[in-house]
Amino acid sequence: MPADDHGWLPSQGGPQAPQAGGGPGAQAATIELHRRPRVRDQGDVGCCVSIAITGAFELLLARGGRVPELSPMFHYYRARSDPSGLVSLSLLDGLQVAVREGICDQRLHDQPITDVGARVPPSDAAIADAKALAGTRYNPATGGMRGSFEFFRLPDYDRRDAWRGALASGWPILLGFWQTPGYAAIHAGSPRHGAQINPRASIGHAVLVAGYRRGSGFRVVDAKGRSFAERGMWWLPDDLLETPLVQESWFLKPTSS
Repeated sequence: MPADDHGWLPSQGGPQAPQAGGGPGAQAATIELHRRPRVRDQGDVGCCVSIAITGAFELLLARGGRVPELSPMFHYYRARSDPSGLVSLSLLDGLQVAVREGICDQRLHDQPITDVGARVPPSDAAIADAKALAGTRYNPATGGMRGSFEFFRLPDYDRRDAWRGALASGWPILLGFWQTPGYAAIHAGSPRHGAQINPRASIGHAVLVAGYRRGSGFRVVDAKGRSFAERGMWWLPDDLLETPLVQESWFLKPTSS
């Protein structure tokens, strides 16, 4: 990610989680949404929010071990107020667009993750496919619109229990943070965020949290390709969750009936 681009911007407000889920499964030694979540490489494009949100939808839609492939470039195009500018996004803005408009199948908007690919407008067929996924429809009970998915902001306290509860319920987590020396030190030989946090409020990043393992922490799916860390994933230790490293976290789930 370029040093002069955040990719992720802090969200302002958003719906608070009434309860992050949980039950007996939240105390399991290992919680895994999928063994092989799809890993992408954002390159020099500040689209980490779109990649994380697209990955979260894919995990919710996974069936029989197969993870569907959706288009992060579709989401990145639709989420920008000015498609000609490759701007940073907040997780709140990105999630609002995703649940309202959906994300299409990769085959219908098969654009590379590049400056050029990010500026290609989706076709009518891609937009229709995304809307079918979102399932947005009129809700007579409220007089508003209701879709197939909803999201909530996780609390800024007792994060370990809240995160494990969400994952145990099958709900992927989205994390926004300022990059730190501990993050910069992650590599293939040490795929774990270091203890040095001291966040620099200059380079923001968003990632997907897809699992938990006792003794290792939470499994993070990044957007730096499979050559980064452990096949594109790394571990966030439990004891860092209550530090300034974690700026915000959300979970995505199917809409409650």
